[in-house]
Amino acid sequence: MFLIVFLVVIDGLAGTYETTDGGRIGLKSIDGSPHKRDGALGPGKNLRWADLQKANLHKANLCFTDLRNANLDDSDLTDADLHGAAIGGASLCNANLELCSFSGADLDGADFSGAVNWKKAKWKGARYKQDAEPRWPKGFSPAKAGIIVVK
Repeated sequence: MFLIVFLVVIDGLAGTYETTDGGRIGLKSIDGSPHKRDGALGPGKNLRWADLQKANLHKANLCFTDLRNANLDDSDLTDADLHGAAIGGASLCNANLELCSFSGADLDGADFSGAVNWKKAKWKGARYKQDAEPRWPKGFSPAKAGIIVVK
């Protein structure tokens, strides 16, 4: 009996992510170099405690992904879809949130301090527990953004 294993490497990288249009691309850092994270990222994956600092996640499909306590500091989440994701305790300090969708996401205790382009993110329908309010970027109003506070 023989076991044949195929390793698919995209652009010379072991890490990949699914895009919102169904494609799969290599995971890179913001500076364009290969990101240290390997494996496949995509909807519904368990990425608890994942180190995705400085990752370029432009147009990433991370719907219903478990990102609790993940490090997304300084990452580019432009046009990413985090609909229904569990983001509790995650750090998104200084992340680019332009057009990022958080609808239906659980934000309990996440840290968005210093995030950029948060005014252009889609927050409506995201939620957090009253006793686990996230840290927001300066000037951010959860109520104005349409975020639900669960009592």
